Amino acid sequence: MQTNRQAEETMGDFRKILVALSLEKYSKGIFNYAARLAQSLNAHLIVANIIN
Repeated sequence: MQTNRQAEETMGDFRKILVALSLEKYSKGIFNYAARLAQSLNAHLIVANIIN
């Protein structure tokens, strides 16, 4: 498992992360993961609500 520092070196210089959610049962976990990733990379998180 990578540390945050290793992930930063691997991921590059991301400033914005887009996550699309449909408010299904997995959405909360996906959102939490995206939020942690954005925070660790000091990036903006953009959330799109997808209506199916």
